[in-house]
Amino acid sequence: MMDEVMEELESVLSEHFGGTPVNSQEVPWHAWCLVDSGFAHIKNRYRNHDCETLAQLTALVDQSSVTNTAVSYPTWTWRQWKPFLELYFKPVTGIMQYQYFRFDQSKPGIVTAKIQHDGEETELQILKNPTFRFQNVERPHPVPSAGLSADRR
Repeated sequence: MMDEVMEELESVLSEHFGGTPVNSQEVPWHAWCLVDSGFAHIKNRYRNHDCETLAQLTALVDQSSVTNTAVSYPTWTWRQWKPFLELYFKPVTGIMQYQYFRFDQSKPGIVTAKIQHDGEETELQILKNPTFRFQNVERPHPVPSAGLSADRR
């Protein structure tokens, strides 16, 4: 009975995908993932084309398959957050042991943490000054990109 079901499944998948498994011992198309096939189309196209700009890469992804679409995000503004955060927040001792974190708007500066899902909640004060509120604080200035050196221009 099971052999008949597997044969029927193989037949249906063979018609749909246009092939048979390489190894007869494996379950037919068990490891096939459509996302992986999309990346495979991009990889094959990338191998055979020169791609030196973001615009070329976008076109390559769009042309790799009828289902692939490149998504470009706006330019990211980088800021030096570490020195900024060190001014107002203190490090959490033993943070690696916690798996669940919760923030409550009514308790600014407090993080509720748990080691496991059904574990006991622990309130952690993360502000250096518990009465401090971020009202008129500027964000850190953007980090300028290094760009090309004079020798490379």
